[in-house]
Amino acid sequence: IILLFLAMLPALREVWIRPHPRIFLPALIYCLLCSFMLGYQVLEKTILFIIIPLTLTACDSAMDARLYLLLTWIGHISLLPLLFTRDVAYLKPTLLALHCFVSYIALDRFHIEARLARRIRAEPNGGGVWLWAGDKAYISGLVMIYLYGEVLHPLLPLFEPFLPPFLLHLNRYPFLPSLLTSIYCAAGIVHCWGLALKQIRRRVA
Repeated sequence: IILLFLAMLPALREVWIRPHPRIFLPALIYCLLCSFMLGYQVLEKTILFIIIPLTLTACDSAMDARLYLLLTWIGHISLLPLLFTRDVAYLKPTLLALHCFVSYIALDRFHIEARLARRIRAEPNGGGVWLWAGDKAYISGLVMIYLYGEVLHPLLPLFEPFLPPFLLHLNRYPFLPSLLTSIYCAAGIVHCWGLALKQIRRRVA
């Protein structure tokens, strides 16, 4: 409880000093992330309670859109291991890829047009939604971990006679894909947690 209060304190302080609707949603999103990161016995599905209000800020600025894209992609991939039945095996990657593609294209186009019309303030990159090099590297790793868990790991028993010894040991750990997904997604959510705090400071700057 003490850690949770201390983590929320920067957002609560800004809302108390500058009670303006402009910073209410960013502060709410940051406080929800604090609860997710520091709460006791938090379920994976709780990330949806953060993603839903985050959609309301995705059109405010390119940085808000960046935070929305990163957290939704990470959150959705972290939830996919919960859908483990065969009837959704092909539906999961199809819907995930469609969502990632459509959300990025739509937000990128919106912010380019909004900036040209001067409806939102200009960003340093001067274009649409800008994912940094670190973001792209992280997303590439996220895709590789997803492909390993959904495609490669289930096929290891079929190729057992041709695998080197160190790969054979992976068959002994059926929950390894879930473990890797949880750790990697947790690192990404920590990054988004910092971005959410940064967004509050940008709003009051």
